[in-house]
Amino acid sequence: MTMLAERAVKTADIGTTILLRSGSYFDYADPAGSDFTIEDIAVGLSRCARFAGQTATFYSVAEHSVWVSRLVPPRLALAGLMHDASEAFTGDMPSPLKRLCPEFKLIEHRVMMAVADRFGFGWPEDPEVKAADLVMLSTEHRALRSPEIAATWLADRPVADIRIDCLPDVEAERRFLERFDELRG
Repeated sequence: MTMLAERAVKTADIGTTILLRSGSYFDYADPAGSDFTIEDIAVGLSRCARFAGQTATFYSVAEHSVWVSRLVPPRLALAGLMHDASEAFTGDMPSPLKRLCPEFKLIEHRVMMAVADRFGFGWPEDPEVKAADLVMLSTEHRALRSPEIAATWLADRPVADIRIDCLPDVEAERRFLERFDELRG
C-alpha cells in the first residue's frame, strides 16, 4: 500500500468522532473529553434546520435557541440558549423519530451533560425552559406553516408575540454568539 493510501485509510478510521470546524474532534463515546467550543456549537446550530427542513424556507436551530433564551426568566436565559446545543453535533432529529431511537436519546443526553458542564447551566432541562420551547414550537408553526395547517395544529396553544426572521446561517450564528456573549458577560 502506498503512503497516500495508508494515510487515507487511517483518516477514514475515525471511530466515534467527527471533525469540527474548529479543527478539533468531537467523540460521541466521550463527549465530556471532547474539545469543542461555543463557536462549534453556534456554527452547527446555525446550519441545522428545524423540523427536518420541512418548512417553506430555512429556519435554524440557532435562531430558535436565541428566541427561547429571550422567553425564559433571565436566570434561565443561558439554559434556554443552550437547550438544543447537542444538535450542533447530532443534528435535529424530529421528536417522533427520537421516540423510535432510545439509544440516540441516551447519546444526546450524554452530549447535553457535557455541554452543560462545559458552559455552566443546569441539565436536565428546567420545566420553564421546556415550556418556552413549546411556546416557540407553536409560534414557529404559526409563522412557518400555511394558515390551514397552523390553524389545525395550534388550537389553544400559546404563541409568542415575536417575528421569526428565518435568518441565513451566517447571521443566525452571529446572533447566537452575540446572545451567548451577552449572557456570559
